[in-house]
Amino acid sequence: MTGFDLFYQKGPADLGTPTDVRISDCTKSPCILKKNTNVSIEVDFTATADVQTVKDAVYGIIAGIHVPFPTSQPDACKDKGLTCPLKKGQKYTYKSVIPISSTYPDIQLVVEYTIKNEDKKPVFCIDIPAMIQ
Repeated sequence: MTGFDLFYQKGPADLGTPTDVRISDCTKSPCILKKNTNVSIEVDFTATADVQTVKDAVYGIIAGIHVPFPTSQPDACKDKGLTCPLKKGQKYTYKSVIPISSTYPDIQLVVEYTIKNEDKKPVFCIDIPAMIQ
């Protein structure tokens, strides 16, 4: 599914503006994350400032607690569709894959995707309502 009905952006001071989000096999909110699969996400965004490097982090927010999801490579400039440095005004597409382990419990949660610059300021931070099944 694409579009802003899937997620909401956190924080007005971000260094990028998301314009679209695509999540594999997600047709409505909340997204169903099936166990023992890999979920792909793509975020189109425009950089609102020059950024030298970016790192990503993915969390499941459960009862207000941030639980980290593993990512294959935290350096978002490698194998995630971004060419660093990011230039102000340019459009980019961030791409990532989250493995959904068969050991995860069936639970409703919010998946928080954040990429931050070299000063740990967010380029973007989005929350995606989801259910693990």
